[in-house]
Amino acid sequence: MTNFKTSRRFFFIVILSTFIIVLTILLWLKNHDTLPKPEPTAIKNSLNHDVKSPLNISGYAFPITISEAKKLVQTENPNNGAEYINIDNSGLPIDEVNTLKRDFDNLRRLGSYSGGKMTHEFAQTTYFRWALLKNRGLNNVLAKLNFMPIDIGALLGDDFKLIGADYSGAFNKGKFNSIFRSYKSRNGKKVEINEMYLNPENNVRLTIYSESINFNLLGHPATFQQLTSADDKNIFDLDFNVNKRAFSISSEGLSYDEFLQLAVKIAKVAKKNSFKP
Repeated sequence: MTNFKTSRRFFFIVILSTFIIVLTILLWLKNHDTLPKPEPTAIKNSLNHDVKSPLNISGYAFPITISEAKKLVQTENPNNGAEYINIDNSGLPIDEVNTLKRDFDNLRRLGSYSGGKMTHEFAQTTYFRWALLKNRGLNNVLAKLNFMPIDIGALLGDDFKLIGADYSGAFNKGKFNSIFRSYKSRNGKKVEINEMYLNPENNVRLTIYSESINFNLLGHPATFQQLTSADDKNIFDLDFNVNKRAFSISSEGLSYDEFLQLAVKIAKVAKKNSFKP
């Protein structure tokens, strides 16, 4: 009996000593900062690489009220390729006006035209995969355009891979004025973007209803939507026009800040360059 008690006491002392040793080692590692740090995401790496890129995007991309939107659209350059009108001045049939007003009400109250339901987002990924293969790569898609689009891949970083692309839009002198590109990261994040050149030669001009504007992106009117995918991932949409370019961006799996940082980067590049075809 005595031997049993002695064995239990010895076993307890061993366990206690081991716990104290392990705790001491962990505290030492913490104080000396030798534990490996998690790697930042690829998109943040690419944004940080440009020292001019704002990490605090609150002053560059933010929601606005209806009254602020009305003032903002009045500051837009009329030569930017888009005109802003009120839905009541559209001249559309009354049933179409009422449908659009319901959409705008959903946007204000629920965060999207559809009331939170996915519509077009990532619905055509399979087709754009096929189109990229059919055209034998991005360079052949770019050769079909009458403008040079922004290098979205460079802004996203090496973690994202182009998985789909195709040209479309107005046809002028054998060239097209729009390109769609789809990207996916190694950890499953998705980005798709359509970029259109509002070509004066084709009289391409967008009509945008002022009631749809709920966001300010670098001083330009924009429409921001937030939805949720079937597997509960964040879906963000942003539509905006800068320097005769119309952009429509969607993301899945990006955080709110990551998405807006990407949008700010795109808008800054579009604003900076003249984009001579």
